Amino acid sequence: MSIAISDRFANPYSCRTTLPGNSKMLYGRQRELSEVEIRLAAERPQNCALVGDRRIGKSSLLHRLWWRCRYDTERWPQTIPIFMDAEEIGSIKPEKFFRFVYKEARALLDPEDASSVPETVEGFEEFRDFVADQSPKYRFIIFIDEFEVMADNKHFGNDFFISLRALGQGPQYRLAFVTCSKSTLDRLCQDKHIKSSHFWNIFSTTWVGLLDEEPANQLMTEPFNQAGVYPPVDHQERVNRLAGRHPFFIQMVCEEIFNKFSLMVPLKLSELEWKLRLSIRPHLEYLWEEQTLEEQTAIKLLHAIRLEPQKERLKSKLQDLSRDITDELLARGILTEDTTTGDLQLFSQLFNGFVQDLPLKQEPPSWMKKVGNRYASVIEEIERLVKLAGDAKKLLRA
Repeated sequence: MSIAISDRFANPYSCRTTLPGNSKMLYGRQRELSEVEIRLAAERPQNCALVGDRRIGKSSLLHRLWWRCRYDTERWPQTIPIFMDAEEIGSIKPEKFFRFVYKEARALLDPEDASSVPETVEGFEEFRDFVADQSPKYRFIIFIDEFEVMADNKHFGNDFFISLRALGQGPQYRLAFVTCSKSTLDRLCQDKHIKSSHFWNIFSTTWVGLLDEEPANQLMTEPFNQAGVYPPVDHQERVNRLAGRHPFFIQMVCEEIFNKFSLMVPLKLSELEWKLRLSIRPHLEYLWEEQTLEEQTAIKLLHAIRLEPQKERLKSKLQDLSRDITDELLARGILTEDTTTGDLQLFSQLFNGFVQDLPLKQEPPSWMKKVGNRYASVIEEIERLVKLAGDAKKLLRA
């Protein structure tokens, strides 16, 4: 006899993995969706790269885009969307890559068109000819998740990516790529020694960062309301403090709060708070480790500026950083901008509290090497302010 689990036990926030394409838990992202879809809908579809930190929701957004192209046939007629997870296909060779893509594409053709083409292809040339033959009728969109893995494949050298570039830019092919990665494609291609393929420069980049304020608030509240679960009145303030507008951390905090108030778990709010901090901390530490030393230094300086009375002195040191560094941290959602003052700040109070205890990487960043011995003075300044903050905490507890 099967046992039905009551909906009362179904926690909508229990979604640590990639969301399905039609999930109701994907809040916001209308700007990013529109930005990519406008490019894909062009007469000659354009290539797009989704870029953002891990756990920010890139893969879920990629699945939503694929799902729309696959099932919204009124909006996307005669569209062949092919989804591939680079981690799943592993270190395959180019011939197998093109056979895989061809098989997926052929399965989505109209039956009459599918019957007129071979069941398989042997490599790039045959796949290229197939796309050229079908492009007057169909548009092809290849969605690639975890593109870093593909760029790291030892079998995919310059020639392979030159072939992909030809498909992605040739006017005779109505084919576009949508990739998903933590790093920008130009950086990935350079790091993997495939920059001379110039694959990266046919893409437009869409940054995936924090949620806008309204969808972040909806994510914090709507699933509770729909389930008939009513958290304490200060729950939204608690989520903001611990998670900011980061979708993954919002889900982590709300999952625990939902469990407490839907299952009547006997847990004090103070105990819930420290348990949440403990569960979130490893993810924040991983987020920190993923930053370059330039980025870590910018974050440390911003944290120090909030503590130091003589802010202008430290702000001048922050200006030694390339503006590109802080711009990218803003785009990825590590930093946010205060809507009132315009000052930069970290995305959550909890992360801000952790930063002073997190170690910097050892190698001096390139921008600090250029300013010579000023590097040491900046690091000393940061270390002094970290100690100052620790001493202040001790005084407050005394």
